[in-house]
Amino acid sequence: MRLVAFSDGVRTAVGVRRGGVVHDAGYSDMHTLIRDGSAGLDRAAASAEGSPPVEGAVLLAPLRPGKILCSGVNYASHADENPNAVMPTEP
Repeated sequence: MRLVAFSDGVRTAVGVRRGGVVHDAGYSDMHTLIRDGSAGLDRAAASAEGSPPVEGAVLLAPLRPGKILCSGVNYASHADENPNAVMPTEP
């Protein structure tokens, strides 16, 4: 069972992909399915068995976090911007 996020042009939802076909798993987002734990997986598996394929499903990123915070010193020019930056010593 492969869990996917998809859009059908009207909504976004979670689906189960089998043999190149997406079946609606009954969840609007992957975070909710994950919160439901094994019951979520059972519900998704059962929905995939009994639901028709979703027409025109376009796959999306499975998880879409609300925020992404990054920090790093990748280039020597970053040290020019931040005099307290410590450059990595490993090659």
